Amino acid sequence: MSKQAWLVGRDGVPHPIDPRVDASPSGRPYRLYRFLTEVEELLEAAGDPEPRLVALAARVRRLLRDAPWLSDELEPAPVDPGYSIEALYDEPGLESVVQLVAWLAGGARGAHDHGHLALVAVLSGVERHTFWRRRPDGDTGDAGLEQVTTLELGPGSLVALAPDAVHSVEVLADVVSLNLYGASPRSSVAALDAGEHAL
Repeated sequence: MSKQAWLVGRDGVPHPIDPRVDASPSGRPYRLYRFLTEVEELLEAAGDPEPRLVALAARVRRLLRDAPWLSDELEPAPVDPGYSIEALYDEPGLESVVQLVAWLAGGARGAHDHGHLALVAVLSGVERHTFWRRRPDGDTGDAGLEQVTTLELGPGSLVALAPDAVHSVEVLADVVSLNLYGASPRSSVAALDAGEHAL
């Protein structure tokens, strides 16, 4: 398992990306406030989500490289409920959400999309992401889901998800990840029924 970065769109096919991280031109560390400002600008930009996701992936990689304090924030999930979510920053009116998420092995989340740009960077542990494609029925839009592929993401790996990308997640080894959402996950996640292959 390598420290790869992937981009997934509506078709459910993971495409490798290379989010280049350049040295800071000023020699100063990349601070959380700068990261949040750049994320906000990228999320507000119009146009194709794919170039913005690659740019977001580069910002996340740079933050992880330049923010050693993040490792101080890594705490395992409690046994009950088996996961924990810690917002790195929250402000009224700020739509983007950056969280540290910890899950115990065996945790899972069914098929869902985010309705906004999303990115998951694994800091420790292993997650299996299964990607799905919507099947059109010709009249009403979506007739169900079909599985496309799976990826196992370990430390240093990330996946950038277009708003209509559908994935499910299984935690194979206790995991901590940095999750970035274009809007609050509570307001934008659409759960889909992959078990029945129907939306």
